[in-house]
Amino acid sequence: NIKELITMHLSECVDLLSTSNTFTDPSFGSCLYSWSFKTTTEFYGWDVDRLHLNQLFGFLCWSYTFAGIMMFFLRPSWSRNKSSNFPYVLFACLLAFVQGPLSFTADYLSMTDDTFIHVIDRFMAMVNLAIQSWKVATLFYHARSGTFFCQLCAIIFAAFSYE
Repeated sequence: NIKELITMHLSECVDLLSTSNTFTDPSFGSCLYSWSFKTTTEFYGWDVDRLHLNQLFGFLCWSYTFAGIMMFFLRPSWSRNKSSNFPYVLFACLLAFVQGPLSFTADYLSMTDDTFIHVIDRFMAMVNLAIQSWKVATLFYHARSGTFFCQLCAIIFAAFSYE
């Protein structure tokens, strides 16, 4: 059913997992597959001219690019250490030059379209979440405890907000 694919959220897959209590449940795997390769957003089929999007929304899609650029300018001393194996510059480049333009294209330019760009955007968001988790783990050893806990809270909030 196309309507189910359009409105599917990751939380629905988590709910299936909690009721079955096993990763091998076929319905959980099917749900996860459908969510992962969903090529539409909640706005699929809407008339883009009738959405009346605030221009600020399009600008905010570039926040990943801004964050990546700021990582270059505000590079912490631990990221230059040989004791840290975190790929700081690679992560900054991914945010600045990949996730920012991808987010803008998927979430602003193509929000009403059925396009594979949504799958690519979702995949890169998961990759960046994993890299950010690695960064937070690295902060445990290289940053003040207050910085670590603020970053940990931020990533937990982001993970629970992700759909």
